[in-house]
Amino acid sequence: FLKTQHGKPLKEYSFGYNIWYYGVTSSGLASQHPATFPVQLAEDHIISWSNEGDIVLDPFFGSGTVGVASQRLGRKYIGIEISKEYCKLARERIDSDSTRYSEEEIKQRLYPAEEEISDEAKLG
Repeated sequence: FLKTQHGKPLKEYSFGYNIWYYGVTSSGLASQHPATFPVQLAEDHIISWSNEGDIVLDPFFGSGTVGVASQRLGRKYIGIEISKEYCKLARERIDSDSTRYSEEEIKQRLYPAEEEISDEAKLG
């Protein structure tokens, strides 16, 4: 699979190859923390840098976004958080999330078909 930008092929590690676009709104339990980020961002990094069954470490666990993403992707996780309030929030959030991805869904995220890549990603 080869990504393209403006009709020209991109080298695997060139500037435009790995730019990801995400919305940054949070809702539900995650919105109770001041520094949240999209679960999809955590999922994409976890998919890119680990394998199923690996352990993912988040030393600033906050509302548990990395824990949610790890659980969805079949990874174990260790979360470190100084605030008891946020530890409780993270536990509630992780326990209430029932989404699990199949191996096929994870492969699709890693290697999307050319037509599934957004126009923004193609144009960089």
